[in-house]
Amino acid sequence: MLLLAYDRQVLPLGSKSGSELPLGAALVSCLDASILDGLAAAFHEHARSPWCSLVLTTRDDLREDTISDLRRDVGRITSIRLDPDRDAPTFDEVRTAIGRREPPSAAEVADYVARRTHDDLANAVAEALKGSNAWSSALRRRFGRLEAPSPQHWVNLYSLATYLSAAEYPGPRTLEQIALDFNRAPRTVSSWCAKYLGCSWPEARKRLGWEWVIETAVRAVDLTPPPAERLLVENSGAGFA
Repeated sequence: MLLLAYDRQVLPLGSKSGSELPLGAALVSCLDASILDGLAAAFHEHARSPWCSLVLTTRDDLREDTISDLRRDVGRITSIRLDPDRDAPTFDEVRTAIGRREPPSAAEVADYVARRTHDDLANAVAEALKGSNAWSSALRRRFGRLEAPSPQHWVNLYSLATYLSAAEYPGPRTLEQIALDFNRAPRTVSSWCAKYLGCSWPEARKRLGWEWVIETAVRAVDLTPPPAERLLVENSGAGFA
């Protein structure tokens, strides 16, 4: 059984199956005796909306080797163990389970970009998130050739993804606490939410996971890989010294 967790509700996927799910939603797969069939259905549905956090529910402990292949394709997977007399988790259980995930690493963000776009942009994002070259003119030109948002855009989104995850892990924290922990003014975090996510900090907190934050930039990218002749020049390092 597949469920949609969004807007403080957990509902059967129903008519939304096969369509794109909203940013900040979670896809919940309630696994039964046919675990492999359930995983296949979850993978198929998640492929349509990869910005959704994926949560698996079971009545027994889920073996890591059962989901290792799936994890390589969808990133982080969260699991919830249900009592035998329950068929589905509550929204708060889903939120808590996703909130137990540590904030994303730069490598995880780059992997997400690779799954959603192409390796060339993912490599550029990975370079930007290293920090040291984030504002170099060469790196900005590289993003321009890829017709993608600027390095600063990705770096700030990565910060927001980190802040939103940290606001849940290891327990709920306020904007002021997060700002203090990361040496960032609360008004800066709020302004970034409005600028990059189109919502307030409290509205962003209502959404689940961090993947949807990075997805906002992915949607501004031309998903067509760069021409081969351009890649040859870029990979040779010409113009990036």
